[in-house]
Amino acid sequence: MEKNQIIVIEDRGLVSISGEDAKDFLQNIITNDVEKVNLSNSLFSALFTPQGKYLHEFFLIKSTNGFFLDCDVQSTRDLIDHLSKYKLRSKVEIKDLVGDSNHYSATITSVEFSGKSKIEQHKMVYSSLKGKMGNELHALALTTKDQ
Repeated sequence: MEKNQIIVIEDRGLVSISGEDAKDFLQNIITNDVEKVNLSNSLFSALFTPQGKYLHEFFLIKSTNGFFLDCDVQSTRDLIDHLSKYKLRSKVEIKDLVGDSNHYSATITSVEFSGKSKIEQHKMVYSSLKGKMGNELHALALTTKDQ
């Protein structure tokens, strides 16, 4: 694998849990300790019913403004539906980042973006996709940041 390479894994779903209550929201409903997750350490967890019936499994990954849940693409919608049942008054946003498998959202941070305009940064990302944009990838909501 090359440095600064983007790999599209087609059979995985990605759910974003963000907002000021994201950590507490997840801590109260998943099977693993959210405190153990940081930007360099992810963990495997699951969601069960209140009666203990298995519903979903996923990898929990820390993001800059919350968490990502990396799950099977076939269960993404159902996982979001179950998480939404527990949202109540929590200040969280639950978002499907994969959507219909050809619309994506990405935030990319790189020191290589320093001193470059947003257009130049986006061109760098598109060139790393090596022709996939407009073919396998229909739409990409892109945010770039320098470190």
